[in-house]
Amino acid sequence: MTKLIHPDDRAFFLKHKHDLDNDGERIPVEFRIITRNNGEHWIGHVCKDVYSENGELLGIRGNNRLITSQKKAENTLIESEEHLRLAQNAGKIGTWDWNVKTDEIVWSDMTYHIFGLLKTKGVMTGDEYFNYVHPDDKQRIISELDLALKNKNEEHKTEYRIIVNNELKWIDETSRIIVKSGKLVKMIGVLQDITDRKHIELEKQQKNKQLKELNATKDKFFSIIAHDLKTPFNSMLGFSKLLINNFGKYDLKKQKQFLGILNQNIQNTYKLLENLLVWSRSQRGKIDFNPENENLYLLAAQTIDILNQTAINQSIIIKNKIPENTIVKADKDMLATILRNLLSNAIKFTNKAGMVEIGCRHVETYGRTSLQEIYVKDSGVGIPKENLAQIFNTSENVSTNGTDGETGTGLGLILCKEFVEKHGGEIWVESEIGKGSEFIFTIPA
Repeated sequence: MTKLIHPDDRAFFLKHKHDLDNDGERIPVEFRIITRNNGEHWIGHVCKDVYSENGELLGIRGNNRLITSQKKAENTLIESEEHLRLAQNAGKIGTWDWNVKTDEIVWSDMTYHIFGLLKTKGVMTGDEYFNYVHPDDKQRIISELDLALKNKNEEHKTEYRIIVNNELKWIDETSRIIVKSGKLVKMIGVLQDITDRKHIELEKQQKNKQLKELNATKDKFFSIIAHDLKTPFNSMLGFSKLLINNFGKYDLKKQKQFLGILNQNIQNTYKLLENLLVWSRSQRGKIDFNPENENLYLLAAQTIDILNQTAINQSIIIKNKIPENTIVKADKDMLATILRNLLSNAIKFTNKAGMVEIGCRHVETYGRTSLQEIYVKDSGVGIPKENLAQIFNTSENVSTNGTDGETGTGLGLILCKEFVEKHGGEIWVESEIGKGSEFIFTIPA
């Protein structure tokens, strides 16, 4: 008999036989035997003591049962469960089973792992589970769950965030309601940690946004070169040719008029080139950012001095309402560029004998550095309502001509937005057609 026992099970079988011979415990055992063709079968063996009517032990009665098919099925199930466990671990997939009546939730090992808990935590409750859900997602998830339970929806899918050890995780969850005899019994679900996938999606979205902005920047750049630089040069060439061809024929008044137009075109073109070069350096990351304590009043006064002659030519008054000792934490060159562009725009879009004003307001912010809210307002033509939302957008060309027909590219405002955001501030505009505009931006005080 012993020779028929599979070599791997022989020692176990002999120990079992020895225990039986020495009044050991009668327990069911399973072992393998070798068949005639060197195959193997599983045997299920049970035995019990046999007693006479007088209670005398007569012997042991054993029963062997062929259980090969059963063992194959068990092994297949074990392998399937192991494959499933490996797949769940690889995919960071956990399962849960929620008893609706008792509010107890049974979690799989991977679910505990995803939530950063040891399985020794024991059975979870609904309230404990919701403690992990991100505050911004909690009410939505509760509402979705209530609706699913109310309508007895068979399947429910959702995405939400959880906070585990101060770390944000994204969860993709599918759940199913189990109803028996028309009554809600429980809810079972599968959840997956999709944090890595979400990071990739967000990174892809960011790169697509950057690519879109880069293409818009490139288009803007070529548009300026192809049109906005060509137009003033054509004008300068035309007026200079007129002056040359009619040298000695025009009176002094006529010559002065043409030279004034020519000079204004040169100034506008120079300003455009200056902005274009600064913008180009900014796009290539070639501009250093060195914020220091700067006197805002003096910087505004210096900018007004540069632009004052242009304002005087149009009988426009520029008022500096900034208190003399106002200090801001800013990069001097960037702030000067912001002020120059906003003030020159204000002059350009203000009618003759109008007014331009620059000032500031101290703003206290909860939990943040205090700010100076700087404004430049004019009594000019105003900006159409439909253009306000796009006025700082690189991909949109919403510039309009000035009161003297000066053309614009909108590049100056784009520069202002970039430089304000570099300081951690914001910029916006309020305007009304026929009454003027007010550009406002914030900068650390």
